[in-house]
Amino acid sequence: MLKSEFVFASGEDMRYVIDIPDARFFNGAKLQVWEYYSLSNNQTFRIEKNGGFNVIRTAFNTDFALDVTDGSIFNGNIVQLWQCYPTNNIQRWIVENVYGSYFVIRSALDRNYVLAVKKPVANGSRLCIEKDTGANNQLWVILVKDESDSFYSIYKLGYDNSK
Repeated sequence: MLKSEFVFASGEDMRYVIDIPDARFFNGAKLQVWEYYSLSNNQTFRIEKNGGFNVIRTAFNTDFALDVTDGSIFNGNIVQLWQCYPTNNIQRWIVENVYGSYFVIRSALDRNYVLAVKKPVANGSRLCIEKDTGANNQLWVILVKDESDSFYSIYKLGYDNSK
């Protein structure tokens, strides 16, 4: 059975995962990547199905979800936290397995744009949307913790949300 909490590791460098800076949950909080820390509540998320799309909520405070700033589609637009409105396309995503353990996370606003890490991928690099080029900074490995606190990729569990 799949657990409901996930960590999103960058396909560019899997040491770096989506992170809420200083674990501060508020409207407009700019998301980043940071090296994984197992005791951190600000690095785990939930994927919820909603009308054929996915809403990616924070696991620690499910009132907030990943949100495309101002609903504007352009290369480099920042992805932020915002109070969750699951029927709003600004907060809807398509999680798609592209190959092996790698996923792209497409915006429901425009499927040609995907969740990415602004380069260089390092502590504090911001999350944004970019036109899909297949670059490694646009790929994600979605991980779930098992009971022994080790990780394995969700793909190995047979999860494919593109169907």
